[in-house]
Formats: sequence, C-alpha cells, structure tokens
Amino acid sequence: MQDQLHCCNDMLKQWIAEVKQWASPGNAAASPVDAHALQISIEALFLSICQKKHYLYRQNDRNKQRHRISQKIAQEKKRLLEEIQKYNQQPDVDPVVTNSVVQNLSNKAAESMIWPWQEQNTDGVDIITKKKLFDKVMLVSRLTEEKQILVKEMMQYCQYLKDSVTKVQSLMATV
Repeated sequence: MQDQLHCCNDMLKQWIAEVKQWASPGNAAASPVDAHALQISIEALFLSICQKKHYLYRQNDRNKQRHRISQKIAQEKKRLLEEIQKYNQQPDVDPVVTNSVVQNLSNKAAESMIWPWQEQNTDGVDIITKKKLFDKVMLVSRLTEEKQILVKEMMQYCQYLKDSVTKVQSLMATV
C-alpha cells in the first residue's frame, strides 16, 4: 500500500496515529464547536455507519442482534445529522449537503463520500484511505502476534513429545 500512495514510512505512521486519534472516544466530544473536531467526528460517524450496515447481515445470524445493530445505526445516523448541522452553522466553512450524505449512506458504495473539507486536504489523502491503511497495519500486527503464539505453542508441544519419547524409551528398556 505504501507504493500505491507514494509515501514514506514516517508518513504512514503519522496517518496511523491520525486514525487512532480520530477513533478515540474523547476526541469528538472534547470541543464540539471546533470545525476540525466536527469534521473528524462526521467522517468517523459516517464510516462507522457504513461499516455497521455492511456487516449487518454478514456477521449476525439472529434477528435480535440485527435489530440491536439497526438501532445503533439509527442512533449514529441521528448523531451524524446533528454533527453536520453543527458544522454547517460554523462560520467560514463549506456546508455539507445533508441530502447527499443520506443518499450516500443508502448506497452500497458509500465509502466514496467526498467531504467539502477534503478537497483542500493538505496531504491529499482522505480518511477512508488512511483507515484502510490502518486496518492493514492492524491485520499485520495481529498476524505477527498470532505467529508468535503459534511458535510458542509448537515449541511446547515439541518439548512434550521429546519428553514422551524419553519416557517411552525408559519403559521399553524395563520391558
């Protein structure tokens, strides 16, 4: 992914830190009147709703679970529209068209939403790309952790087999 984005390791680490910061629960509520904080909150809520809708029927096989998640989606959608309204009331900002957001949420390919503030993005990379990068980094991290656990378990199993061989050999010698 680094080759696709034409950037260095430091830039990738900075983007990962930004995604972690955006995902932190205290960030959006820290200063509700700040336009940048509202932008981050709007993007995070939009992405969260899209992900929940995407996995609604794929990961949940019970109606009760789907109903609970549908309620969460409705609550987040309400919060998203409130955040957009707060953002649109800010002075000197390009307003977000609420109808287009709702329409993009109803589409299957909702990840293609381009926000007004992303057009003047300094690094030219939107939150969706940064989040995809973060997801891949987390997958690699989980894979290396799983590999370490597997190696440790296999070493313990091999040691058990070696101990068993010596016990069997000692029993064979007594017979």
